[in-house]
Amino acid sequence: MAIHYVDRDSVEYLGVRVVYRNTATGATDPTAYTVTVALVLAGTRPVSGDYQSASWALNADGHYVAQRLVSGLTASASYDVYVKVAASPETWVGKSPDTVAVR
Repeated sequence: MAIHYVDRDSVEYLGVRVVYRNTATGATDPTAYTVTVALVLAGTRPVSGDYQSASWALNADGHYVAQRLVSGLTASASYDVYVKVAASPETWVGKSPDTVAVR
């Protein structure tokens, strides 16, 4: 588990690693699917309005990450990170082991 520290006045990208493997084809590239990311107070579950648009990128290690701009988190608190991948007809939702701490 990693803690990403974000200043309350900061606007920056948060990248969440996503491991994908299509069991039918063996494909490992998730970028054909729509991804959204939610930041919610630690210990709570997101509702549909919590998810914001995200985009796919490769991190320095060559792993796919869902990235979202983080801003406007004014409460000095810890936030849980959820990722939603829409791969019709399926929608996958996962909670990251990482947290965001606003200071």
